[in-house]
Amino acid sequence: MNELQTVTNQTPIEIALGIDEEGMTTAKKLYAFLKLDKKIVISRVNSVDKDLQNFKQDLPLLGCDMDRITTAVKKMGVKCLGGKDSNSYKDNSMRTKVYTDIYEQLKRQFGVSSYKSLKRNQCDMALKIIEHYALPMILQEEIRDCNAQMALQ
Repeated sequence: MNELQTVTNQTPIEIALGIDEEGMTTAKKLYAFLKLDKKIVISRVNSVDKDLQNFKQDLPLLGCDMDRITTAVKKMGVKCLGGKDSNSYKDNSMRTKVYTDIYEQLKRQFGVSSYKSLKRNQCDMALKIIEHYALPMILQEEIRDCNAQMALQ
């Protein structure tokens, strides 16, 4: 009759799982409690992980991806125009033509109405397209002529 009873703050499930003071248990105890086959659980986890990765890649561009594309377009535009100090860069009309053509090239390559319609998994390819962009001959001539003009001061 003088038996000691230990008092615990754990639920019956926590006791059955052998939850420690930090609220942790082992996967083995959890599998046994839930009567799960470890191979099936691993297979399901891998399947869910694969689905999640596919979902993440099929997302539309995130803001940081759009920023990367915009930065690449600006960098290529400056290069095509002959630098920020060039006459063609200072000419708003010429600058607009070049940037527009770079974005048009992206839209043509991917068949979209806006670069913002690209999928996240297409971002790296878009950056490569921008990196290898070449001006059409007509724009090359216009830029060369504009840059050859002396600036009137």
